Amino acid sequence: MLKPLIATLASFVLLGCAASRPAPAYETKGPIEAKYQAEGPWTVVHAVSDAPCDRENNLCDLWYPAELGRNPITGLQSGFRHPAISWANGSGQQPEVYASYLKHLASWGFVIIAARDSSTKDGATTADAARYLIAQSQTPSSVFHDRIDSSRFAAVGHSQGGSAITSLHVHRSPLFTTYMGFHTAPGWFANWCCDVHPNAYAGTTVTAPIFQWTSVPDSGKPDWYDPVPDSAPKAFALLTHARHADIAGVPECRDQPCAQGIYPYLGYSTAWLMWQMQGAEDGHAAFRPSGEFFLPDSNWSMSLSNIP
Repeated sequence: MLKPLIATLASFVLLGCAASRPAPAYETKGPIEAKYQAEGPWTVVHAVSDAPCDRENNLCDLWYPAELGRNPITGLQSGFRHPAISWANGSGQQPEVYASYLKHLASWGFVIIAARDSSTKDGATTADAARYLIAQSQTPSSVFHDRIDSSRFAAVGHSQGGSAITSLHVHRSPLFTTYMGFHTAPGWFANWCCDVHPNAYAGTTVTAPIFQWTSVPDSGKPDWYDPVPDSAPKAFALLTHARHADIAGVPECRDQPCAQGIYPYLGYSTAWLMWQMQGAEDGHAAFRPSGEFFLPDSNWSMSLSNIP
């Protein structure tokens, strides 16, 4: 009974508890952020797996381009293999909570798979979901047959899900080529739930890129960025006004415990994934020294990266 109780309390503290003071409307820093904050050129389909996709027998939600195999950015009409993302939920949450954000990513050509796991722990079910999608890409009767690039798979998550993907990063999962964590749970909770702590990076030489996000009302500091060795390309975003649950905005904060909705997250997270997984040079440029990501802005308290 103790673990479910702690998980429930953590869900309340980490996701549902937010201050009520108003925040200013979010404005982009520049043209790169604005480009990727906008909806991408793919029309998006939402579906649910017809069988369990992980070891906990959860179904998976999927968001993906309606015209799989086509790339309107490059003009390719067929034969495109889509990069994919496995999403990890926050404590007590389901993929539908994050539907606005996940649909946005799919509109930029990514196939998103999200297990309906409300306690993602060390990322095992996140990895299982990735394997499920890879298996679908090898199944002739599947809509994803020969449409997934299994060499370009990202692990992305929120809160406990951020800890799950960070655990996968520290332990060098062979499935994923890049990682991104939103409001990754504090070290004490991550150590308890997810077999990871900032100190776990000590002595490691991980090389996979990782982008960590947090807000002033959360830790307010780069506690999941600083310990990552420079052998890994890394970035860090500290949002001034956003709250722990803003990534679940729809995209505004109507009936949500958030401040600015998903707007602060869309641009640079998509730019990172487009660079890492689709080779978008403007995405890379944003994170270089003196890049747009570092422009001063009242919505941002800190921007860090070691990207050359």
